[in-house]
Amino acid sequence: MKDLLMTPEQRQDHFETWHASIYVYLDELRAAVPAEVTLDYSLDSLKPLEAWLLDRYPDIAAARADMAGMINNAGAYIGETIRKTAGRGTWRLDDDEESIFHGFPILVDFRDGDSCSPITLASAATDRRRGDYLYSVASHLVSG
Repeated sequence: MKDLLMTPEQRQDHFETWHASIYVYLDELRAAVPAEVTLDYSLDSLKPLEAWLLDRYPDIAAARADMAGMINNAGAYIGETIRKTAGRGTWRLDDDEESIFHGFPILVDFRDGDSCSPITLASAATDRRRGDYLYSVASHLVSG
């Protein structure tokens, strides 16, 4: 998703296309994970998703090389899980040039004043290699 060579207008257009395609990404993720990984938008579903990500990506370099692939799709699922668990939330493009998530889709308004970059969370899980990183972060984000 992130391409700093785009103009702000091009990034916004790209984000809008990304957002309109979110259910395609979720379907692609469902088709890729093993049948025993239940993607039901529960916080508990983030643990087997993370296990699958850790099996698929041996390190963060491998994950970063696939940011437009399954990392993107996992990020869409993580964001939708946070949004649905919190009962609110809005996807938007981070257009703050000072932000480390500049150019990425972020989730906002799921809790007062908070935002997160679910795609970045997916790649960070491959670096932390804890097995419960996604669950832990998402639980904290939705519980406050």
